[in-house]
Amino acid sequence: MHIQVAKLLRALALAGPTLLLAGCMDGPFFQMAKWNPYYRKQWAADESYRPTYYTRMESLADLRTSARRLDPATQQRVSAEMVELLRNDSNPLIRRETVRVLAELPNVEAAEGLRQAIGDSDSMVRVAACDAWQRRGGDEAIDILANLVGSDTDQDVRMAATRSLAEFRDPRAVRALGLALDDADPALQYRAMQSLAKSTGKRYGDDLVAWREFVQGGSPPERGGTQFAELLPDWF
Repeated sequence: MHIQVAKLLRALALAGPTLLLAGCMDGPFFQMAKWNPYYRKQWAADESYRPTYYTRMESLADLRTSARRLDPATQQRVSAEMVELLRNDSNPLIRRETVRVLAELPNVEAAEGLRQAIGDSDSMVRVAACDAWQRRGGDEAIDILANLVGSDTDQDVRMAATRSLAEFRDPRAVRALGLALDDADPALQYRAMQSLAKSTGKRYGDDLVAWREFVQGGSPPERGGTQFAELLPDWF
């Protein structure tokens, strides 16, 4: 296991300018191209002098799936490498996958990386950080997610933080979700109602007035049956 991890970390060494194909690397073209013999031959040639994007992404995926099975010392080493990658890599897709690796590591070094990730310049990295903090859990996770709901400038990030707070049964999560109820975006309002329903067990459905009353300390009557907000998919 140690030899395999060392090999994966070597493949993640910072690799000069990003390949031209990286412009499409998270889309359907890249997903098809990685099975094309021509591109795989080109990538194999590139490997002779630097890791390709594809190899680095595969290495990150392998680390992600094995991270929880590593011994503490190796987890610490991987965390340190991920934090360095998150700090220095110019590719937001690599940084996003780095955050997903850190989400699987329970140590303090990983937490430091996730604190760094919530301030990343790219919203997709911050969205991944929301998911990672949900997975990590704890008081700090609630505080960070609550802050993102109220302060992040990107609506996708605020939506992700609102979704993640559904997993916490805590008054701080309820207060943060209450802020989202007052947002001008109806989609965020509905996401907040869905998260509140999961977090509190209350059944106010899509009654915005009732939810606002509840988060302010009131006890409006609950509804019977399934309401619209409860039908929204988790990814909404």
